[in-house]
Amino acid sequence: MPSVSASLGIDDVRRVLERVDVVDDPHSLPSTAVTHVGDGVNDVFVVDPPDQGAARFVLKVGTLSSAANLRGGVAAARVLRAYTSLPVPHVLAFDPGDGEQPPAVATTYCDGTPLASGFDDVENFTDPAAVSLVGETVDALDAIPPEAAVGYGSVRAVESVDDDPQLVATHDDFDDWLVGYASKHFESPAPHPALERVAPDALEYLESNRDRLPSDPSPSVVLTDFSPGNLLAPDGRPPASVDDLSGLIDLERAKIGPATFAAVNLEYLLTNELDDPTPVQEALYDELSFGPDLPLRDLYWLVALSRPVSGLATWENPESPEFDRRARAVARSIDALVD
Repeated sequence: MPSVSASLGIDDVRRVLERVDVVDDPHSLPSTAVTHVGDGVNDVFVVDPPDQGAARFVLKVGTLSSAANLRGGVAAARVLRAYTSLPVPHVLAFDPGDGEQPPAVATTYCDGTPLASGFDDVENFTDPAAVSLVGETVDALDAIPPEAAVGYGSVRAVESVDDDPQLVATHDDFDDWLVGYASKHFESPAPHPALERVAPDALEYLESNRDRLPSDPSPSVVLTDFSPGNLLAPDGRPPASVDDLSGLIDLERAKIGPATFAAVNLEYLLTNELDDPTPVQEALYDELSFGPDLPLRDLYWLVALSRPVSGLATWENPESPEFDRRARAVARSIDALVD
C-alpha cells in the first residue's frame, strides 16, 4: 500500500494538516506516518502521529468533492452521533479550503473492514446478511427526531438549538428539491443517443407527476451514495446487527428526505445490474417498516435513474462498449417507467 496517492504527495498532506490543525507539527510528520487508503474520487489518508499518546485519525481531502459536499457529511455526522447509536466517527476538524486549497475533514479512526469494496463490488452485491444490515442502517438513519432537521435536500449546515444539533437543508419543500435534483441530471444527458432520447420523456413524466410528491415528509438522513462499502465490521463479515458494526463512514453529500426515497434509491444502486434482484430486495426491506411496493416507487426509481443519465460519461469511457451497454440499459429502464 503506497504511503501517498498519485494526486497528493506528502508535502501536500502536510499543508492540509496545517490547515485542519489536528497535529502539533505537521511539517515534521514523517511520510511513514501517512498511508493512502481507498479507491474513491477523493484522497483519504490514515495518519499515525508519532507523538506519544496521539491517536490515529483519518484525513479526507476533497480532491474532487466540493466543500459543500464535505460540509454535509460533517453536519450529518454530528447529528447522527447525537441522536443515534450508529458508529459514526467523531469530526475532529473541518476546513472548507479556498480557490487554491481543497477542502478537508479529519475524523477519528474506525477500525474494521468495509463490507464491500469498489463500485464493481457494490453493483454485484448479493450477500443477504450484509444487505439486511444496510436496511437496518437506513432504519436507524430515520430515527432522528423531527426537530433535528429543517428543510430537505442537501445538508448545508448544522446549527445548535437549545444545545442540540440541527441539520439545515437547502430547500423548504421536499417536492421542490427532488424535482430540481432529478431535472438537473435529465437536462444534461451523457452523449449517447439512447440517453438523449429518453431524457426529455423522463423530465416530462417527473413534472407531470410532481403533485403526487409530499412537500413535508418525516425527515431522515439520506445518503444517496450509500452501500455496504460504507459499513465497517471488525473482521469484514456482516455482524448480527448494526450495534456490532465498527464504523459508518463517508457521509459526504448527506441529504434530508424521507426514508422511503432513501430505500428505493439504495435498491436501485444494489440491484440494477442483477439478473434476479429479489433476494437483495427482500433482504433490504426486511429491516424496514415498509416494503418495496410504495405509492411513489416509480418517481423515486426515476430519480435514482437520473444520476447515470448525466453521470455515465464520468464513470465510463464514452467510447467503450461498457458505456454503450449501460446507457442502453438505463434508457430501457426509463422507457419501462414512463410508457
